[in-house]
Parts: sequence; structure tokens; C-alpha cells
Amino acid sequence: MKTMLINIRNVLFGSTLLLSLLPLQATAEATPDLRGAWVGSIKVRASQLRLRFNLTQDAKQHSDNQNYSATMDSIDQGASGIPIGRVTLTGQQLKLDVTVAQASYQGLYQAQPEQIQGQWLQGGQSFELILTRQLQEARKPQDPVKPYPYIEEQISFNNEAAGIALAGTLTRPANAVQAVPAVVLISGSGPQDRDQQMLGHRPFLVLADYLTRQGFAVLRFDDRGIGKSGGTFLQATSLDFASDVSAAVRYLQHRPDINKKQIGLIGHSEGGLIAPIVSQQQAGVGFLVLLAAPGIPGAEVSTRQFASMLKARGVPESTVSHATTIYQSMNKLAAQQQQPDVAELETHYQQLWQALPSEVKQQLIPLGGGRLSPERLAELQNNWYRYFQRHDPQPWLSKIQVPTLVLYGDKDTQLEPETNLAAIEKSLQQAKNARYQVILLEGLNHMFQPAVSGRWDEYAGISETLSPRMLTSISDWLKQVTQSPERAFPLQP
Repeated sequence: MKTMLINIRNVLFGSTLLLSLLPLQATAEATPDLRGAWVGSIKVRASQLRLRFNLTQDAKQHSDNQNYSATMDSIDQGASGIPIGRVTLTGQQLKLDVTVAQASYQGLYQAQPEQIQGQWLQGGQSFELILTRQLQEARKPQDPVKPYPYIEEQISFNNEAAGIALAGTLTRPANAVQAVPAVVLISGSGPQDRDQQMLGHRPFLVLADYLTRQGFAVLRFDDRGIGKSGGTFLQATSLDFASDVSAAVRYLQHRPDINKKQIGLIGHSEGGLIAPIVSQQQAGVGFLVLLAAPGIPGAEVSTRQFASMLKARGVPESTVSHATTIYQSMNKLAAQQQQPDVAELETHYQQLWQALPSEVKQQLIPLGGGRLSPERLAELQNNWYRYFQRHDPQPWLSKIQVPTLVLYGDKDTQLEPETNLAAIEKSLQQAKNARYQVILLEGLNHMFQPAVSGRWDEYAGISETLSPRMLTSISDWLKQVTQSPERAFPLQP
């Protein structure tokens, strides 16, 4: 969320795959070259959702045209690097199986004008999706340019408990005369690659580059099931991701060029929820940086986001209250069940719906009210979502004994800064942790970009990937922690 902490999964992820599609006409024309980026939009209710498919080809493989591989980006949801399970090109017909989203795409290529006409299938529904080639996006101003003045390694490490290998990038200062301090970057919600690539930005690439130039080793890695990492993303919970981060810490602890006593975690959004868990489950975590992290229970976070979304669409306050009550009740029921029963969920929803005043129903029906959509049902059955509803960060935060930096942008509209910062600080005080610092950065959004409204639909149009004020705040604090820890932490009032 990241990246959006909750709503990123609402449309694309966790819905039922429709296996049938009207056959597309094959042609006798030569097999086209589809390498590159293809973009198009599907209409979901009143909104347009832009999708991008990135196709690459391995010239060493030629059987049944399976020499293509691909990833998908949901541009408007800020999700990138979503793996395509299988790419099939037969003549002019293209099929993409997006296993992690339980969806598929089938299209027919035409040369003039060059496009792929087809259908996106998900949740028992079919959406027209016409793809056109996209010219290469211009690099963002803060994207680093090779050659780098430091060492970059492509590495992998094992999470033995999960039985998977994870792939990432380790950057470290060149010509270091002694072992250096290191940080592991933890991404926010939704499938994320090692750069946390979204909407043309690569914030983890920028952050890793900046911190490595300041003398720190930085490990960033693809989420499980994403990019070159093994495992399955779908249905994994925050606890599963925490175990992956623990494995990353253990990998660093076994490297002679890393100072084992100075390994820390930097988590953004959901990553800021995961970092405190790892700090208490994995020995050797020396410090934490929590970026726009949730400080209140997940059920409350998602409810506030839901209400905010309705208000932004002009729904009256009284109607928002009714809709939010239903939303909360459905989440609570799903979270309590080990395996949510569809019939029970639908019955419960209809009981709540029928109890609404008629005027409220009339206002909610255009927004999809009156039935549980396939997307909402899939969300309520999703392990990640149900775990998030049950998760309260306070018990984890209130046990943190290591130095901790908490950063928030005051224009964050995804996680309310005042509410979450106050909750995090209260928990750290309960832990009797005198070694923490809380910073609210003026004018920055959830992604720590300079913003006007702070809404997520501004992210792509902002040229700056990460505010220099955010970067220097982290770097200066890390230097104090690793170089002069005795001067870094005045007692908090």
C-alpha cells in the first residue's frame, strides 16, 4: 500500500477464477513479437482500473511458444511485479494466467492498429480489456544511475520453516575496512517486488541507494511468490511475511562483512506492523524504523479507510454510518471463523441489509449495496485479510526494547497520522522504552512524497519518489544509533 494497506486487494486479489471464455478466432498469421509493456483499462463499476503486462522472452526456450514470461502491474492500485503463472501464445492468441489474483486474460493480437483485443476474467465476471504497447517510462529523477559507487549483489536466502527460497539485492559500501551496519527493508501490503515498484516509482531502490551511500548495507527482497522469490503470495499472512524477514536477518548474521550487532529493520505501512513482530521473534534485531506504520487494530484501520472512501464519494454521514456498521459486522464474523462459510456470510449480510432504512438502501445500491460481490466474498475468505482484522499492534509495540524511529507524513490519508502516532507512542511508553523518536513530517503523504491532498491518486503524478527530509531523517538517526548510541536518545517526556 504499498501501497494501500487494505483496499489494494479489493478488486484484483482473492477472487474466483472463471475458467470458460468464448473461443477467440485463431489466424494463420505469423506469431507476433509481444516483448515489452502492454497497457489497458477495465471498467469496474464507475471506475477505470489500468493494468500493465510486462512480457519478456527467453530465446533459449522454444517449446509450444512458452518462451515468454510476464508480470502484471495494477497501476491505479499501486501494485507491481505481480507474477503471471503461465503465458501461452498460440498464433495470434495470447492467454495469461494470473494465479496470485485468481484471474486470467485472453486476447487476440492484431497488427493494424497494433493492439490485443480481449477479456479479463475474475470473480465470475468478464471485462473487456484492450491492450496497446506502452513506450518505455521515463526514469524518475531520484532513480540511481549505474555505475554505483558501492557494491551490488543479487542474493538468495532460505526460509527453512516455510521451505522457500527468497531472492533479493544486497547493496553495501565499497572498500569498507570493517563489518558495516545493515538494514532489511520490509514492504507494505499487496504483492511487492524488491524495489517496492509502484506507479512508476521505486522507493526501496531510492532508499537503498541513499542509505548505502551513507555507509549502510541494505537488503531488499521480493515478497514470497513475487519476482524471483519462491513460495505463494496468495493467502499468506503478516505472520508469514514476518518469518521471511526473520530469514533475511539470519542471512545477514552469517555474513562476515555485516556487523552482527547492528542489524535493523525498516518497515513501511504493513511492513511497519511486521517489524515489531520480527524484533521479538528473531534474536539480533538491533533497531527499528517504522514508516507510516499502523498503531491501532487492523479492524479499526480498515473501517476508517472504508468510511473515508464513502465520504470521498459524497455519501451522506448517516448513510456512511449504516454502511460502516455492516462492513464491521461482516469483517468480525469472517475473522472469527477458521474457514468462513459462504452461505453463512451471505445470510448474515442479507439480515443486516434488510434491517436498513429504505432511503439508505437507495443510496447504497448504486455503490454495489444489496449483495455480497464476488470480490468482497473473496476478501472475507482471504487469510491475510482475516488475520489483519484480528491483529492488534499494541501488544507487540508495547514490548519493544530496541531503539525505534517512527516517521509519518502529516498528509497521509491512508493511515491517520495523529491517531496512529499517538497509539504507537503510547505503546512505546508502556514498554518503558526511552530510546525512541517520533517525527511528523509536514506536507508528505503515505509514500513520503510532497503532496497537495495526500490522496493515493496523486502518487503517480508526483515526480519525487521520496522526500529528502524523510531520507535525511532516517540516515541521521541511523548514524546516531550505530555510531553514538549514548547521545541518540534523550528521555521522552
